[in-house]
Amino acid sequence: FSINSKHVKLGVDTEMSQTNDCLEVNTMTDSHLWNQCLATKPGFLKPGTTYTISFKAKVLEHGKDSKALVLIRPYSFNSHEKDMGKADVISNIKTDYALTFKIPENITDYAIQIHTKNQARVVFSPIVVSGKKTLPDKIFPLNGDAPVDTKLKTASGAQAFSIDQPSSGNQRTLSAVDFGVNPNNPDNTPALNRAIEECKKKSAQTLIVPKGIYRFTSNQAVTFKDMKDFVFDGGGSTFVFHKKRESLLRVTHNERIVLKNFNIDWDWQKDPLASVVKLENIADDRSFIDVRFVDYDKFPRPDARFALLDRLDPETMSVAVQDGFNQGLNFRTNSSHCKTKWLGDNLLRIYSFHEKMKNGQLFRLSHYYYDMNGISMVGNRHLTIMDVNIFSCPGHAFTVGGDQQYWQFLRCNIIPPPGEKRIITCTADHCHISQSKGFFKMENCEFAWGNDDCLNVHDCSAFGTKTAEREMTFTNLRDPNSYKNNDLIEFRKPDYSPADFSAKISAINRERRDYRLLFNKDIPGNINSQYIIFNRRYDSRNIIIRNCYFHDNRARGLLILARDVTIENNRFFRNQMGAIKLETGYTLNSWCEGYGVSNVLIRNNVFEYINPVYRYLNEKHPVIYMSVYLKTDPSMQKTEYPIINNITIENNKFINNPGAIAYVSSAGNVIIKDNIIKNDLPFTQAFPHRGIIYAAYVNGLYVTGNTWGKSAYTPVPGLATDPNTPVNKVYSWNNIVK
Repeated sequence: FSINSKHVKLGVDTEMSQTNDCLEVNTMTDSHLWNQCLATKPGFLKPGTTYTISFKAKVLEHGKDSKALVLIRPYSFNSHEKDMGKADVISNIKTDYALTFKIPENITDYAIQIHTKNQARVVFSPIVVSGKKTLPDKIFPLNGDAPVDTKLKTASGAQAFSIDQPSSGNQRTLSAVDFGVNPNNPDNTPALNRAIEECKKKSAQTLIVPKGIYRFTSNQAVTFKDMKDFVFDGGGSTFVFHKKRESLLRVTHNERIVLKNFNIDWDWQKDPLASVVKLENIADDRSFIDVRFVDYDKFPRPDARFALLDRLDPETMSVAVQDGFNQGLNFRTNSSHCKTKWLGDNLLRIYSFHEKMKNGQLFRLSHYYYDMNGISMVGNRHLTIMDVNIFSCPGHAFTVGGDQQYWQFLRCNIIPPPGEKRIITCTADHCHISQSKGFFKMENCEFAWGNDDCLNVHDCSAFGTKTAEREMTFTNLRDPNSYKNNDLIEFRKPDYSPADFSAKISAINRERRDYRLLFNKDIPGNINSQYIIFNRRYDSRNIIIRNCYFHDNRARGLLILARDVTIENNRFFRNQMGAIKLETGYTLNSWCEGYGVSNVLIRNNVFEYINPVYRYLNEKHPVIYMSVYLKTDPSMQKTEYPIINNITIENNKFINNPGAIAYVSSAGNVIIKDNIIKNDLPFTQAFPHRGIIYAAYVNGLYVTGNTWGKSAYTPVPGLATDPNTPVNKVYSWNNIVK
């Protein structure tokens, strides 16, 4: 190792180790954002070798927004695209870590590196590195032997269900105009909220808004709360917002209501959500870049935040550009990690750099990210949103949380307004479901041009430590208000295998950033045993996604961390980082999402030009990704327990995608059948795994009836598995290449 002696010392820590094999990293007195503390020397990691690094670590002190980061990265690359693995170290409890990774044959300067972000004091012990020659992938012939039992147990997906409509009781209809809603008002929020309250008071069935353009500038949200058997008809109106905080619309604890026929937009004249910029200058020392705002002689808001740079395709103006990349700047409001300086009315200096940047490149520069959401929904039952367009909003377009159950989107679109050449719609996910009780359908919708995933469905888990016989402690409990006394909690081991134990919450206590959950019976294991917990009060299941179009977005098309899901007859086009991701995972410092994935049916979809930025190097840049992340996201560490199971991918078309059509890991009973794979166009990078199905840590994979189009761009069609990992019951019997 090469050691930065300013920040690293060797020594003995009796809690971590009894021998002189520990080291301490300490940057508590350093003001830099990042500090490299330690790295293996060049040549230590050999190409073509599989390594495992294991260690124990504990945070002794830390500042704000701080951590230690162990990563596998080339010396010649300073950003994450070529990382073979990483681990965030943030826990103040001694924690075991393990990274298994393969060094590619063609890169000679990979290193194990330890960095800190901001101020941290962390002890490591012992750090053990072991390596072995990487075995070549096992290639299955296209026409392999069929299993003895060919009666495959395919996934059934979601069961059919319907959403109850408002009952025909009071037929009274009110007009928002009668309460002061007017296109000439600078702010229609108070008037529209008065109209909604009057409908609730008098049990009116319908509230109508005459077609027009209405402005909303109050920081208070337009709120539909505790309504029953109600219809809001926007009459084709457009609601234009400009505010500082709160969601645009809040829809909470309603039953049998319909919201329909309106558009939501943001005031771009005053406050653009994103801008097109052109890179004009790179500093010789790469300490800054200068970018010019293409569409403005004078940018209208010089105090805007500069959150994120994404490279654009100059022809399509999409962030789904071959070999594309992004550079994080100031993700959060009031963040000052990245300094900027105005050089002119439309020329900005940004003190940041990415290795792939070149003069003349175009970028989308986002000014908002996770800020104000479009329509926030909590705890509704039998909710219908139909014929609603969200042209833009400074956050997620739709959010769902709480005990919401039975709701649907019909012909809801997240697209730019007709005739306007905007480069962004929502600045975060198009739809983010963080908890629910399931039974959701979306049909005939178009989600596009947003700054994150088109649809993200999950429930929130948590990773914690047993600190008393009936107590668990959690350092970063996401959404602690969602845990209630008497909630039934299922315990899982750190590899997601069952702990065969459940208990009810008896009390919830908070001590600074730690949350302590007390249970009604003793927790198995010793003190400091660690578990993942699932709150079985929530269950985001029975989801139907049908006849929709997902395209030109940053990140993924669909993130599905749920069970009983049908995804059919959709089109996926130019999703920047992948089309569908089936996953479950936990981290020690941020999100812990999903209770596993099961019974998912993916059929009759078209996947085209997916993942052109070549994300997920270790997973073969897939169109459909199924795997886990453990302790850090992403992670090289997987689990042999099939927490993802009973998945069927059938009768789909995969057209001109640069990587694998599917990566299968930590999974069981996965069936991939009767699909068509066609690659007749080149990409900037020619991968040997293009068009294949790739598997690792899998128990039961059946690949049958698929047809690969004969092409030089698909050099080895078919199925490949990683023999360096457990792989069992894998079968391949497919159609001949045509």
